[in-house]
Amino acid sequence: YDGTNITAALSISNLPDSYTAYAAVYSGENTMNKASKITFTNITSNSATAVISASGLTDDDLVKIFVFDSETGIKPLCKNISFKPVAEKAKLKGMVVATYKFALFGYPDEIQFEIIDAYDNDKWTDKEGQYAILKFADEINADKYFGMVVDVTLADGVITSIVPDENVSVATLAIDDIEGSETNNTQIVFYPSSTSTNTSRYRLDSNTKFFYNYGSVWSIEDIIFDYGTLKEHCDIELTLIDNDGDDVYDVVTALEYMYDVITAIDVDNSAFETEIGWNITFDFEDDETQRVFYDIDGNAISFDDFKVGDTIAWLSSNGSRNCYSYSWIEIINLGKYGKVVGTVGATSSDYVVINGKSFEDITGIPLSLGDTGVFYLTLGGKIFYFEE
Repeated sequence: YDGTNITAALSISNLPDSYTAYAAVYSGENTMNKASKITFTNITSNSATAVISASGLTDDDLVKIFVFDSETGIKPLCKNISFKPVAEKAKLKGMVVATYKFALFGYPDEIQFEIIDAYDNDKWTDKEGQYAILKFADEINADKYFGMVVDVTLADGVITSIVPDENVSVATLAIDDIEGSETNNTQIVFYPSSTSTNTSRYRLDSNTKFFYNYGSVWSIEDIIFDYGTLKEHCDIELTLIDNDGDDVYDVVTALEYMYDVITAIDVDNSAFETEIGWNITFDFEDDETQRVFYDIDGNAISFDDFKVGDTIAWLSSNGSRNCYSYSWIEIINLGKYGKVVGTVGATSSDYVVINGKSFEDITGIPLSLGDTGVFYLTLGGKIFYFEE
């Protein structure tokens, strides 16, 4: 409903050869206060599009469509039509400067957005250079765009789409590839491949911001080092964001997930029983806690999409598995990519070979030649658990 016309898709059948159609608008259940012109288009044997002239409707009004022919008289063509206004749309360019997990800002469905360009939209132009709190639709993973300049489309003030600006570039880097002795707050030095002997580098800005597991840290050293030594036997991926195309990265984020295997699902108590740690519990009646579930491709899924035997990668606001302790929790279901069944055919100090493929072992339990069973894998394809 655009304030003047209702456009409705109808399923219809048995229209008379010659008929007159009209729409009646009722306030309440029985009192007709308007009779409206109706036009049918796109007519087929069982469907049509109806365009109804109807100004000034309110949420209390009901709309019914009738047809009249000389043989059968008046009969209703369809049930009551519910209608809603066409969404007010806008497009903005800006930066996602805070989300519920990054900086624990606002509510789970909100971001803080610095408006750069309102594209001459009268409602938003005077807000350029200011911050706005924007809600986003359920299907959008707002954390994915943290620290990034993006174009967003709004419908009634809610973000329905989000796309990185054309000048934005994003690089990802595994901690295994970093050359620690030369990496500092001005550059990240790394090996482009596992066979490279020469290094490359990503330049960092003097004002580059660093985040580890959604929390702000002071430097790159806080992400990649433990007591001055490059972290080993872990699975961390860094994301670097260049917002203006100058090949200098403005934001660096890193996530170090914890891993487990689901051994049972307690539907009644909303919990995953797991192999390695305590149960992971959820309180789905708590609207102030953010629970996000993704598959390995980043698509939103639900509690019901997890199964016994699934490998999961998870993070929470304070590392807790208890729903009464964390303010947000994120769980990725790795599905079939989270495990491999086979036998260790070769070993070295850095990896094992299973079914002819090499895997790094970060279990802390050395695997031996001939070990046979299920090997559970991280997002980076490293072994974190072994079950005979």
